[in-house]
Amino acid sequence: MNYAVLKKQLQNPDLTGAMENPSAYSEAFFSVNSSDIEPRLASSLQDRQYLVEGFVPQGIAGLLAGPGAVGKTMLTMQLGAAVATGTEFLGQSCNKGSVLMYLTEDDDCEIAHRLQRIRQTLDGNTYPDFVKNLKIFPSPLIHLPMFDYDPSTGAPAATQHFGNFWAAAQKLEDLKLIVIDSYTRINNLDEVNHSNASYVALCLEMLARDTGATVLMIHHPPKHGNSDTRGSGALLNALRWTANLGYPKKGSAGSGGPTLTVAKHNYGPTVYYPLQRQENGLLCVRPTNPQETQEERDSRMIDEVCSYLEEHSDEKSFVTFSELRDLAGLDPEKRFQMRQAEMKSLLKEACKRGRLSHDQKKGYTLALAQTRSAPKPKANVQNYEVI
Repeated sequence: MNYAVLKKQLQNPDLTGAMENPSAYSEAFFSVNSSDIEPRLASSLQDRQYLVEGFVPQGIAGLLAGPGAVGKTMLTMQLGAAVATGTEFLGQSCNKGSVLMYLTEDDDCEIAHRLQRIRQTLDGNTYPDFVKNLKIFPSPLIHLPMFDYDPSTGAPAATQHFGNFWAAAQKLEDLKLIVIDSYTRINNLDEVNHSNASYVALCLEMLARDTGATVLMIHHPPKHGNSDTRGSGALLNALRWTANLGYPKKGSAGSGGPTLTVAKHNYGPTVYYPLQRQENGLLCVRPTNPQETQEERDSRMIDEVCSYLEEHSDEKSFVTFSELRDLAGLDPEKRFQMRQAEMKSLLKEACKRGRLSHDQKKGYTLALAQTRSAPKPKANVQNYEVI
């Protein structure tokens, strides 16, 4: 694979040395001494740095996926404004610093309208930081792919356009966030090729390591109704933080507005944000009931599981644990809005309360008292002689 453009842009001395002499770096990296865990145990633990507290880690490469017109660009512009001004994003504090956005799908007119709407929500004291720290490249006049095939070797390569963008990022002081919207517009490589996607992921990670900024690539899912990210799963698997913005299916839990779900978060718990669109087009967290206790939540989830079993009682009497577990998750399209790891304890609690019955071989079914309605009391009929 071609890394010539990347080598020219690197400022991180460790990355530069590794790229210049990969054989020497590999030999040192895989030495037995470097695998010793004692230095890691002896050193004091450092808290992980977050761009958005407990939500988006600092200095990683990530992916935000979602269908067209759902609000990905507006949401990331709101994120950029929050980082630039050091204000909150979806109720969470942000690490203040410079932001660089490349919005390939929006011209200057559209970007100006969105910036004005965001500006109206800001405190007057934060306006100078908003103007100083937020930098945006609009849609270019011509196609400027960042990733393409090397004409001499046919291997995937970063183009000079990516190098120019990298150079611009290096000129910004205290850079905290880089957003590229969208993957389809800047990529000429075959998306379904595993090797190509791995190369792109590696380039984004190197950009994050070299600048110290969080790099977010915006991507569209396929148009055939599947919510999975289009193209090779390598891009999704290689990046350690991925989120989805989309509308739940009709009738599923959480319907009523777009939902932001962190589908993959190697640094902490999965995060789920039900959102609503305001009159000005900006997105905010949809109000929920924070007063719900664990007892109330368990009761509500048990009711939902029992309803599911009742709906399918004509098809089969028992449902296995794996079937119920696969229906659980924080993805808004899942039937049961809970982590899969919670399902086992919930089913145990449902059996304890007498709502479900469990058979080791068959699985779970509604308790007998729920599956059969109580017999109706007999009418008080008296025998009379026929006159």
